[in-house]
Amino acid sequence: PFTLHYFAPDDDLTDYISILYVAQINNDTFDEYERADRPQLRFMSHPNGEYIFGNGAHFPAPRAAIIGPTSSTVRAVQNSPTLIVSMGLMPAGWAALMGDEANKLTDKAADAATIFGPWTLQIATAINEASDDHSRITLAQDMVCAILTHAARAPMWFIRTVDAWLTSAPSPKIADLVAQANMSLRSIERMCKIYYGLSPRMLARKYRAVRAASLLARGESLESSF
Repeated sequence: PFTLHYFAPDDDLTDYISILYVAQINNDTFDEYERADRPQLRFMSHPNGEYIFGNGAHFPAPRAAIIGPTSSTVRAVQNSPTLIVSMGLMPAGWAALMGDEANKLTDKAADAATIFGPWTLQIATAINEASDDHSRITLAQDMVCAILTHAARAPMWFIRTVDAWLTSAPSPKIADLVAQANMSLRSIERMCKIYYGLSPRMLARKYRAVRAASLLARGESLESSF
């Protein structure tokens, strides 16, 4: 009824894409919750459903969607079989593709064709018609590469500092991030909202929840990590 395959991004795109996946939904009805996650660029061959965010917002699923960073679970509803190709966007990937503050789409979604233009739908059609998953993944990454040729480069030093801080401890302290970034808390909060869509405090809480969910999924105890 449901198949899922993950793919690592090409080496030159690891600063922009976290992971890609291809999913095939074969049931007439699919209704599942997705955990809080990074923003995504997602293609669907036969969209017939919606995304319901934790804040109560509903968004009809288009053929190509930009799903903003989420602070809580998202209910994904699909009412027919469909092929899905999706990629997680790193903070630099969001900045390059969207050129706007991530917090403007936190717990929201948008039609990618409206943002990038009608050629997005041509990519969606090509992905659907591709003969295998590797070809689909290549097409999705090619779209990102095309956008990157005209995109401004994100401040990787800041993104790497925040990423290292998030993984430095089960409950990272805001004061440590201030010291490591050598910036004021107000500046850090502003840049985190631009590139991550959340304040440092909410970002740490989100990653703590994601880490806990991963441990539970592997059958491991939370006591050793919290």
